[in-house]
Amino acid sequence: FPLNKLSDHLRIEMAHAGFTEALTFSL
Repeated sequence: FPLNKLSDHLRIEMAHAGFTEALTFSL
């Protein structure tokens, strides 16, 4: 289902963005 796939992609993007932000903040 396209909407579910989009939701999964958005969740991955948010997780990646959060990880990058946390990594940058820790530095």
